[in-house]
Amino acid sequence: MNEPSLTNSGSPNSGRAFRYVFAGVLTFVASLTIGNTPYLFFGYGISPLGLLTTGLLLNPLPATVIVFVSTTAAMSLMALTRSAFTLVVVAFVLLRTVQAYILSRLKRRIGVAGASVMTVLIGTVIATLLGLAYYGEGAIAVTMTFFESIFIFPAYVLVRSISLRRQGSLLLGGATLLSTFGIFLSASPFWTPLPAAVSTIVFMVSSILILRGGASRIISVAVLAFALLAVPASFTSDTTSFSYNMRNTFYPLYPDSLSASQWIQTNSSASCLQGNIAGAGTVESGVWGPERLRVLNTCVTISGTVEGVAPTYGPAYDGDFIIDVRLDPQYEHMLSLGSIILRNGLMHVEVVPSQQPMLADKLSTIKPGDRVIVTGAFVIDTDHGFWSEIHPTWAISIIPSA
Repeated sequence: MNEPSLTNSGSPNSGRAFRYVFAGVLTFVASLTIGNTPYLFFGYGISPLGLLTTGLLLNPLPATVIVFVSTTAAMSLMALTRSAFTLVVVAFVLLRTVQAYILSRLKRRIGVAGASVMTVLIGTVIATLLGLAYYGEGAIAVTMTFFESIFIFPAYVLVRSISLRRQGSLLLGGATLLSTFGIFLSASPFWTPLPAAVSTIVFMVSSILILRGGASRIISVAVLAFALLAVPASFTSDTTSFSYNMRNTFYPLYPDSLSASQWIQTNSSASCLQGNIAGAGTVESGVWGPERLRVLNTCVTISGTVEGVAPTYGPAYDGDFIIDVRLDPQYEHMLSLGSIILRNGLMHVEVVPSQQPMLADKLSTIKPGDRVIVTGAFVIDTDHGFWSEIHPTWAISIIPSA
């Protein structure tokens, strides 16, 4: 890739202000999509798009300052809403700030592609070392940070659309940005094929036009209009998965997260545990480290066949009773890509220590092959591959054999 003219020298103040605001807003919103560990195929959410775009678009000082301020604001919100561990939000601010400075300094020395790849590699190494120091060998998932390299091309295209300084190119840049978010939302963490296809087509068309020097205003308006209509409309093909993806992606912006009530039961049914379903958030009483989990539904019931039982298993050695269930077909939509790829298509069910005495008779007899009905909270584990879980679980029924 040849580097576009990115210097601010000689550009109108309004143009410079637009770049600063655009970079700041994009970095802030994109940073809200991180998890405690990387997503499958995307690294730490859409956050690399903000980092790479800002680093390529601006000179070192403004790029570094904007990334620091925007990520600090986003991570403060993540911490306030208990959407990630404190260590993660602090490390994220420091790492992204360092990466922004490196990228903005290197882009003129080794080119856009070289600087971008180097920035991602440095981020991967630092994140992995931090993960190993904190988690030990369980931090192997952190190496998936290298998937952030897939955002290099979209970031370059966005910067290119701005550097052309044409209204049509900015419109195409808008289509590129929308379709990039669309691709992410179609596969994180639940898979939705039609939105993935539509968003990819829009992305390819807008990117090609931008790389060719832009297009006429009529064509650019048409592409953006199609993107604004087709990308959102495509998600209606699977509204359930889309709602799951939206809630997971923008978790800290939801009202219950902002009010710190995401773990308060919203279903008044007698079959649902009432009150704060996370308990005290400790190993002894409740869900250990609720910041690692994102609540998609405070009370669900599923059925399936037990394929594995581990009474005292877990990366945190928190004493949870683990059951892996092969879901009946009507519940398979609850399996994320992490569940399909990392857990062999099984639903991960966890009974926390404080709930185990109430289920002692079931837990002492349950075995692989049993047909079960399970009730609990439906969550996504952002600390382990964004796989689906019923966690905590407060009711298990073993279906008698016919």
